[in-house]
Amino acid sequence: MAASPPAPAGAGGSATVAAATPRLRLWGAVLAFWAGLGLLESTAAYVRMRGFGRPVGWLQVLYSNMPWWLIWALLTPLALQLARRVPLHGERWLRGVVIQLGAALVFASVHLLVEGAVFYYSVNPYRVNVPGAPRTLAEQYRHFFGNFLVLGVVTYGVIAGACYAMDFYRRYRESALHSARLEAQTARLELGLTEARMHALRAELNPHFFFNALNAVSGLVRRHENEAAVRMLARLGELLRTTLDRDLALEIPLRDELSLLDRYLEIERVRFGDRLLVEVEHDPAARDALVPTLVLQPLVENAIRHGITKRPGNALIQISAQRHGAQLHIAVRDTGEGLDPRAATVRREGIGLSNTRARLAELYGPSASLSLENAPGGGACVTMTLPYREATEHGHVAIGA
Repeated sequence: MAASPPAPAGAGGSATVAAATPRLRLWGAVLAFWAGLGLLESTAAYVRMRGFGRPVGWLQVLYSNMPWWLIWALLTPLALQLARRVPLHGERWLRGVVIQLGAALVFASVHLLVEGAVFYYSVNPYRVNVPGAPRTLAEQYRHFFGNFLVLGVVTYGVIAGACYAMDFYRRYRESALHSARLEAQTARLELGLTEARMHALRAELNPHFFFNALNAVSGLVRRHENEAAVRMLARLGELLRTTLDRDLALEIPLRDELSLLDRYLEIERVRFGDRLLVEVEHDPAARDALVPTLVLQPLVENAIRHGITKRPGNALIQISAQRHGAQLHIAVRDTGEGLDPRAATVRREGIGLSNTRARLAELYGPSASLSLENAPGGGACVTMTLPYREATEHGHVAIGA
């Protein structure tokens, strides 16, 4: 087995320094916090003594007040470590409360023992002429414990409480981040499921359309219209390549959808010749709107079937797209016989419209709708309503001709 290459010189030291940096920053912040409180109290005491007409030196004020807070600065790391080791949540929270109460008494006592000695040997000489000043170290301890033990317990409680608050916030952030990851994963799974359903629905249209197209080709061949049959097969191949492309986006701009529709209409024009008239009208804002891929083909195919194949002569199919605020309205109207009110809705719609309705429900839910009604003046009209979104906002790329 080949030996692994040696670690670069100093790599271990750099990692140790990097790991220790956050801890040094924390302790620096702790020291700055307690030192700031000490300076604040010292300043207040200095001003107060001056106000009472008892001039005192700044150094003496620092001797009197700063040790109290600096000792707490030294005890804070130990208090934080104990608080981390003794959680107050879970089934054993009562045990943690008892331990912390005992720790508060111990830390407060240690603080007063150290502070009492420091105060007695550094400040007390200045108070030799003050009536009632402690004459011995024992008297100093009795004075401190009698007056400041509760304050020490409360101070420890504040330190431990701050540690628990930070730990709670950290666990809350981790929980929120975990929930966000789960939501993102769920969204990705749902998107994948939606794409699979959309591909299945889109594939469902292909046999239906190609069966009709191949029937038309065979009819052209039987009538010896060979050039028309060849053109129709060529266009059919191009359309087949597009519709079977699984990389095709679920939504494309309306301008690209109209380009796909033109390929389909070329096939139908070979089939019907001059009988098929198509008018497309849309406002400029609608061109960049996102629509489901190949959504117009089944609507136009349905209009051709009812507007041309069931009646002689020319037929007009009108396609309009208009933006109305936050919605996009697309209508496909034919000049055929219209709808038979006695026929059931499902039987009237057939595969193409029911498939389109299912695709709209998958993509947009209740925000989209599709209706089939008789048009004023004759014929039928399919109206589709969906949320308006511009393609440029989603980075969709136009489909080449």
